[in-house]
Amino acid sequence: MIKIKLIREIKGKQLIKEYEELYDTPENLKKIVEETEDMKLDLDYDEWIYFKDHPEEILKETHILYDYKGLSTIDLELLDTIKNDKPKSLTEIAKLMNKDISTVQRNVNKLNENGLIELKEGNINNAKIPVFNYDKIEIAI
Repeated sequence: MIKIKLIREIKGKQLIKEYEELYDTPENLKKIVEETEDMKLDLDYDEWIYFKDHPEEILKETHILYDYKGLSTIDLELLDTIKNDKPKSLTEIAKLMNKDISTVQRNVNKLNENGLIELKEGNINNAKIPVFNYDKIEIAI
């Protein structure tokens, strides 16, 4: 079995900024928690309150994928390009990597479906913006 661990280190103040984009205020998030009784949102609220007092503290987040069917060379190259070049579209990735757009699209969709990247809505021509929010990948065989 192949296990892939994605690791992200983030300062409290950066996490708070992300929560502000998602939930606006801690009060809004608390209302949502009370309405939905969602435990993950409740944890987000607790982290928000904690990191307001500890903005420089670093949080280490991990996401583990089990039985992943393997990363190809192009997948690794895509992750590197997405992480370091921060492209604004799949077309831009294809140009940066000198690859055919259909190849890029197929591999990006696979990475997205398997939780390695996120595809966010872009502003121009419904472009999808690929995002890789992790600092490190560990692979165990």
